[in-house]
Parts: sequence; C-alpha cells; structure tokens
Amino acid sequence: MSQLEPPAIQGSILEGLFVRGPASDPALQARLVPLGFDAQNLQPSYPPLIFQSCIAEASRFFWPELSLPDAQARLGAMTVEGFQGTVLGSITLAALKLLGPERLLKQLPKRIFSGQNYGHSAVRELSPGRWEIDYLGIPGGIPYNRDFVCGAIEATLKLSGVRDATVTTVRDAEDGFVMEARWGRTAAD
Repeated sequence: MSQLEPPAIQGSILEGLFVRGPASDPALQARLVPLGFDAQNLQPSYPPLIFQSCIAEASRFFWPELSLPDAQARLGAMTVEGFQGTVLGSITLAALKLLGPERLLKQLPKRIFSGQNYGHSAVRELSPGRWEIDYLGIPGGIPYNRDFVCGAIEATLKLSGVRDATVTTVRDAEDGFVMEARWGRTAAD
C-alpha cells in the first residue's frame, strides 16, 4: 500500500486478532459485523475507523468491568500474547529476548506501522531504562488508540526480558502522540 491510497489497515491484522488470535470469540465476531468487520468475508484492508471501532468493542466485550483505556491496553497486550502463539510469532518474539529492550526499541520505528499505509515513528533514549516513542503521521480525522498501542509495546518489552516495563502516553502531538517506556530491571539483573 502506498501513501497515495486512502489510509488503511491490512486485513491480516484484524484477521489475526479477531479470527485466528486471542480475541477470536464467535460472540464477539457477531458484534463486529455492524462495525464493518465480518469474519466470514475478510477484506484485504480496512479503514482505520473500522479497526478502532473493533478494538473498542472487543475491549468492552472482554473486560466490561474496566475503564475503556485499561481494557484497550489489555487487548494490546493480549494481541502480542496471541502473536506469540503462532509459528511466526514464536520465532519473532523468541528473538526479542536476545535483542534486549534497547535494541528492540531502536527497531520499533521500522516495525510499528508495518500493518498500515500511514504513520511513522522515532525513538529517543532519555536515560537508562527510559525512552520516548513517537507515534506520528496520523492523517487528520483518523482516530488512534493510544492505550492499545501502549499495551502492545509494554507486553513486547516484557518479552524482551524487562520485568517491570510500563508504557504510557506523555503528550499529544499535532499528528499523533508521544509515549514513554520505562523499566528498572531486566531478567538478567
């Protein structure tokens, strides 16, 4: 997909999460049809609004007792855990332990937007165990789910050997947001 096309999320992202992955519940799938995602009629790509609506609905479905931001962070983490259960995911995520958190974050800008045709990222080390992550280039009018993204990055950092990782949004930007990743110890400490 090129930047000249309308903004889109690859269909495989939604398929992996809602059809083959950890959120593949038939009752949830039925609730996603009116939002534009039909597990029986998969599309090659989806508008970002459909993806965001499905994330919100799945979060409410699995964790109705939590606030929506907390539930969306959990769904982000669940997505990484589900990816770990696939053959490709088990290979990819096993390599994270070898990379460690710093090298993982340095590679994040190349990988974070791989499933969509818009956006860019940059990372900066502020101090040992403290990094900023830019999630930018979101075209106007496209909603973004910062809590889902924070939850997914936090879960990925934990797989890299960090015991006490936290990822939070620290500020809005004109075309996205900035997160901060923090950790104190790795499994090797």
